[in-house]
Amino acid sequence: MAQSLFSFVTNVLFYIAMGGICVCAFWGYVIVKDPVKRRKIMSYGYFIAGVYFAALVLSCLLMLMGRHF
Repeated sequence: MAQSLFSFVTNVLFYIAMGGICVCAFWGYVIVKDPVKRRKIMSYGYFIAGVYFAALVLSCLLMLMGRHF
């Protein structure tokens, strides 16, 4: 049960993060022409990616710690 819940949560996080990164990349590179606004939008994309990877590492560590106890 915990394994399926873990995989479901990581899949949902993955799709949300990839969607957010793709939206930021498309919006920043295609729609916005001002370099200052483009840099700001891309920083949101990098922030989303960083939060996702931190959450993924944390959930993997919690799963590994749960196996040891």
